[in-house]
Amino acid sequence: MTKIKKLLHSERFVLSMIIIIGLALNVARMAAIGFQIGVYDDSGSYFTSGDVFASGNIDHLRTPVYPLLCHFLASISAPHTFKIIVILQLLVYLSSALPMYYAVSRLTRRKRFAAIATALYTWSPMFGGYIHLILTESFAISCTTYLIALLTAITLSRHKIAATIGTAVFLVFMIMLRPFFVCFIPAVAIVMIYALIKSIRNRLYVIANIASMIGIALALGGYMAAYNRAYGSYSFSCVYELNRCLALKKLELIPTIESLNYFGYATKGDINDDVIFMPESWVWQPSQQYRDMCEKIYNDNFVTYTKAKIFDFLYSFVLFYTGEMNSPVLESLFHMRISYFYLFTVLFILLELYYLFWRKSCVVISAALALIFVGGVFTAIWGADSQFVRIMTPMLPCVFVMAPIFLSRFSFSIDNIDKP
Repeated sequence: MTKIKKLLHSERFVLSMIIIIGLALNVARMAAIGFQIGVYDDSGSYFTSGDVFASGNIDHLRTPVYPLLCHFLASISAPHTFKIIVILQLLVYLSSALPMYYAVSRLTRRKRFAAIATALYTWSPMFGGYIHLILTESFAISCTTYLIALLTAITLSRHKIAATIGTAVFLVFMIMLRPFFVCFIPAVAIVMIYALIKSIRNRLYVIANIASMIGIALALGGYMAAYNRAYGSYSFSCVYELNRCLALKKLELIPTIESLNYFGYATKGDINDDVIFMPESWVWQPSQQYRDMCEKIYNDNFVTYTKAKIFDFLYSFVLFYTGEMNSPVLESLFHMRISYFYLFTVLFILLELYYLFWRKSCVVISAALALIFVGGVFTAIWGADSQFVRIMTPMLPCVFVMAPIFLSRFSFSIDNIDKP
């Protein structure tokens, strides 16, 4: 019994079991749908964008990370490209259990909280359902978890120089994976500024911190400048512009979406001359005149547009977050209204404000997590015309860290506290 107790208290054993069970659950879930891989009209755009980036140019629609991965795999083994992408997404997602455990265990100082939060995160069908899709969602969810662990390390001054530099590089990588992650910049900024003030006498860290912030600005600004030279807009992609046009059309402020064309697309032959054919790829290349017209209509109707977005936000309260489980049974068991997450986040913010002003506690990481959540909601609602819940999925791993922090505020038993 003593050996069993020691084994159950071993972090390596607990994490290994969580990951093994997570692997089994995800494989079983994919087996239940016949190992089908979800390929949508958006999926084809990553391959067409990959061709553009591989030619040395900047694509109009996508940022480079996912398209280049798709292009590289298609050029190596076209028949197995989708399977390899799904395997990579599964491995990255399972590996993100480690930073989840790290963040919760360090922030709450409770191994049990960390084990439970990590298990719920790793076994969640709401997250695992995105693994079998040729979209960025799965990588985006995993990346958020890694970013939270990096911000935790900076806040707690653990390997803070390496963590700070790593955060800067990783944030740029995330934005190049998905422009949505621009909304995480305030969360990163508040942690890095806090760490800078806290370690102002450490010259080496001050240099690393400032260099990291400048590096982020230069990398993102450089990409936006290159995009502007190519397409006349300081942006990372045209997805937001397209979504805004779709929203304007829904409001009947513009008659149509110009130059949104669907077509059959085939990749270039791989080393064996095999190709991938996608019947529903699409491209959007509007004229400058059309873009200027939409911009003017948007500016002239900004109040109307804003009211519509407020309505979209209110409408999102009744939406259910189910992920892409493709199983009526799982969806009936695990579907949750997005309003539950909203309500919990409000309660979390109020509790942390209490601890900040009345208990004089450090709540920097709590503020960062709240900013990730709020920024994710705003960006999803404001920057899209529909599918708000799917778009905001990358912010949801922070809930699995906020919940243990929230609960730890009500747990005062010294016997339950593990050493950090």
